[in-house]
Amino acid sequence: MVERHPCAVYFDTSALLKLYVQERWTEEAERAAEEAEVVLVSEISYLEARASFARMREDGALESDGDLRRVVERFEEDWPGFLASPVGGDLLRAAGALAEKHRRKRLRSYDALHLASALDAFGLFRAPEEGGPEWRTLFLAFDRNLVKASRGEVGLYFDPFAEQPAAGEEGGGEPADVDGET
Repeated sequence: MVERHPCAVYFDTSALLKLYVQERWTEEAERAAEEAEVVLVSEISYLEARASFARMREDGALESDGDLRRVVERFEEDWPGFLASPVGGDLLRAAGALAEKHRRKRLRSYDALHLASALDAFGLFRAPEEGGPEWRTLFLAFDRNLVKASRGEVGLYFDPFAEQPAAGEEGGGEPADVDGET
């Protein structure tokens, strides 16, 4: 029998949106949220998600103002249940260092902030309390450059770009088993 370790999964905004709007890889995001004891996000995810929902309405991905209102209401109900990493000076400096380190991967500023937030939040779960469980910490994102940069920094819950699909095929890797098996 495999020992079950509690799991904390960091969702960048590209992953978080999939919990509210049906898109490619929504099932993987929903599975990660269901399997995680703790869903980690950055405070900046709130702003990014709300702006994305508004843009989705304008672009037609959300068909009506009522759809937008329902998505935002669900998001507002769920937000207090996420463990949000606060954005501050030390985290911004860490994000700046990551952006520089991963410059060849074209890591954008908010993506660097998400990676820094995940690394910071994972620190809370790395040293178990005496006698407490050992936590697994995993990262979930669907932005190609962020996933490329994160590969050497954090464990990925799901790597959508692990395999390049043939034209017209769905692609991506397999979700990590939260029990420690891949």
